[in-house]
Amino acid sequence: MTSSSKTMALVELPLGQPGMAYVSRCLENETSFLQDVRRLSFHGGSVFGVVPEGTDLKRAVDFEPSLDIGMKGPNDWLTNRMIARCRANPQSVIVFDEPWGGRRNSPEVARRTAPKFFHRNFVYHFVAADQASAPTIDAAMRAGGGFLFIAAFVDYPFTADQIDAEGAIDDRLMQTLAANVREIYVSAYDHDSYVVWQR
Repeated sequence: MTSSSKTMALVELPLGQPGMAYVSRCLENETSFLQDVRRLSFHGGSVFGVVPEGTDLKRAVDFEPSLDIGMKGPNDWLTNRMIARCRANPQSVIVFDEPWGGRRNSPEVARRTAPKFFHRNFVYHFVAADQASAPTIDAAMRAGGGFLFIAAFVDYPFTADQIDAEGAIDDRLMQTLAANVREIYVSAYDHDSYVVWQR
């Protein structure tokens, strides 16, 4: 990998139906949030890949192989996008799903310091809009485990005050969060970058 490839300009390349199919497959995991998102908000919209300038569509819809660009550029891109969305929508939250990560009662989850809540047996990290910054988003991104990264921009005023004494939220609030998803961010290209669904 060359140093120039790490600083390559990134573009948002529309991915059409293959992109929709990729995000849909990624949402087929078991967590309650992803189940509710598929049912309540993942309809229509558009999908793009965050790829190096000059990447052709055929390469961009091959989601498994690495793009050989390193993670810094795409991670910076995602962090900046999340911050921008939160600033434009001060009554919003970013929810970080853990499709194959920790579970509610695990010691590993208990040690995590990034803000989190539970729904059923699943753990979610979050960054409320008024707390959105590079350090808080980075902490939430690093807190989760598992091979697949999924996060969502939710246009709803969720705060820590809505979490009960056990650290959990109820079904109704989870469904409200899922129904108000406006963007979904999914890792792709062997974790080199992201695919984004928006509506």
